[in-house]
Amino acid sequence: MEANRTVKDVSPHEFVKAYAAHLKRSGKIELPPWTDIVKTGKLKELPPYDPDWYYVRAASMARKIYLRGGLGVGGFRRIYGGAKRNGSRPRHFCNSSGSLLVTFFSNCRMSTSSILILKVVGKSHQTASEIWTK
Repeated sequence: MEANRTVKDVSPHEFVKAYAAHLKRSGKIELPPWTDIVKTGKLKELPPYDPDWYYVRAASMARKIYLRGGLGVGGFRRIYGGAKRNGSRPRHFCNSSGSLLVTFFSNCRMSTSSILILKVVGKSHQTASEIWTK
């Protein structure tokens, strides 16, 4: 008999990959029409090459919310930010795009809190907004 496994027991890469595939199959998250042309932050030069990047980001965010809880848009902007290359000048840290994160959160609210329905976070939270505002 296998022991129960939690998100902490599984490799982050494997969990995010499997959960992104599950999100894509289930259709709980609507894919915005602009996902093929938008950059993920001002520090990037091009949009992501992976056509399923939105599902991967959603799975990664769900994992972070499960592990840390209480993360808001500002926290996620910091997590997904990185170094902006300034040519011959030194690199500096830049936050990622906040509008992508807001659309993900609103997408979860519109789809009846898909994070809660998919039982990633658990039933202790009343609404989807309480997940990232506490």
